[in-house]
Amino acid sequence: MQGPLARSVADLRLAFEAMAARDARDPAWVPAPLAGPAPAAPVRVGLCRRMPGFHADAAVTAALDQTARWLEDAGYRVEEIELPLFREAHDLWFSLTLNDTRLLVGEAILRDGDLPIQRAYQAMLAYAKELDLRGYLEALASRTKIRRAWSLLFQDFPLVLMPVSWRTPFAVDEDQRDPDTVRAVLEAQSPLLATAMLGTPGVSVPLPGPRPMGVQLMADCFREDLCLATAAAIERRTGTPPPVDPA
Repeated sequence: MQGPLARSVADLRLAFEAMAARDARDPAWVPAPLAGPAPAAPVRVGLCRRMPGFHADAAVTAALDQTARWLEDAGYRVEEIELPLFREAHDLWFSLTLNDTRLLVGEAILRDGDLPIQRAYQAMLAYAKELDLRGYLEALASRTKIRRAWSLLFQDFPLVLMPVSWRTPFAVDEDQRDPDTVRAVLEAQSPLLATAMLGTPGVSVPLPGPRPMGVQLMADCFREDLCLATAAAIERRTGTPPPVDPA
């Protein structure tokens, strides 16, 4: 996923509107409206607190529960759900991304990269098996099945509230340890990686606390407006995060 970074939802909205303008260098651009029809009230939010096969830190689920209460106070209807084909989407991201990397930039990483990036790259290669042509085409085809399942989910729940990561922030250089540790790091990041396969909008909203923490909101295609409006509802409870001291 690519998108703007900002300290406030208002700034995020401004940056998004600028980035959404037509540019002839972007052949994928479409004249999608920046705001869609209002969903039926109360807006239903699907809350994903955990998924089978993934460990969620207690602090992560607590942050989700607190955010859910804030949204209910703001008039949303929050219901716990299980995300469709989540493991499949996570595995697909690695299958496609790592096989592209092997063919296109892997040699350059091993030749020109420093030792830390080489170690991280090798550990990630061990996580995703190499695909032949048939396997790669089947992986591409499976993306449609995953996107269809999420499209049906968004028909019932215009918004999904889920973690940014199943774990609290990692220790520095944790991706430089043994392959099993790297695998655990990658599994923890599945809420970001699985949703990257969908092509649907999302926004990460920071929460106050001693360590960096946040939640993620997802919506259907071209419904950035729902993500931003709901992020603003959370921000009204949390306030704008203070500037980061570069020192």
